[in-house]
Amino acid sequence: MYRVDKPAESAYQALVMQLPQVSSIFVTPYQFAPDYETRLKASARAEKILQRARNRRTKYGIPFWDAVILEGMTTGPIDESILDGALYHQTTGETLLEVSRNDVLGIGIAATVEKARIPYPWAVLSRVRADDGTEYHFPMLDFRCPISEANLMSLQRVAERLLDCPWVLIESECSYHLLGASLLSGRELAKFFGASILFGPLVDRNYVAHQLLNGSAALRIVSVAGKTGLKTRVTTFPHNAWGDSSQSTSSAKKRSKGKT
Repeated sequence: MYRVDKPAESAYQALVMQLPQVSSIFVTPYQFAPDYETRLKASARAEKILQRARNRRTKYGIPFWDAVILEGMTTGPIDESILDGALYHQTTGETLLEVSRNDVLGIGIAATVEKARIPYPWAVLSRVRADDGTEYHFPMLDFRCPISEANLMSLQRVAERLLDCPWVLIESECSYHLLGASLLSGRELAKFFGASILFGPLVDRNYVAHQLLNGSAALRIVSVAGKTGLKTRVTTFPHNAWGDSSQSTSSAKKRSKGKT
């Protein structure tokens, strides 16, 4: 494995290079979900539950809606507004920009999006088009564990168990994301998501649920408008796919020493 400190966009370029049958990928405008206070018109009782849920999330590091449901269960029937809030879902934007293989590998995804005047925020979809016209998906996943060397090693082990193809781990401000160099059908993508949630707290289960509802996955590769994008951190791709900036991870170094 190799550590790669390059923009996340380079991960998509490496994926496309690994899969010569990919003729294009898709980008869509992305909308941030409104905060909980905006989307919930809660009763006074529900407000108390939400506040206790925030405290529980901070104390134990559990997902917000897990904390909300747990708090609701301790005080009687769960408020209907909370259940409605838990089901809140934003569909993927209907406007799709198809980015050709040549543009992905040439001027790049971000430059193509800017040229098409698609405003920030936007996301790259798991959907890709093969050269025979068939649509497939890259395996794509969000994790929810904090940034740390220990968690990065744990996620490498998770990736090895979820995917039997080259993959990359991308680091964002708060956690990590997984991309695989494989072409999955819609059913295979659903099975991939099903296997992933067996890893419990490591995986962002809400992300998985929303992607299943959308029928595809999405990932923002630029974290904040006008600021540095996400970084590719660890990869199983061949070293020559990344140039001279790639460095072997400590685990790879240990394995190589053991073979001498």
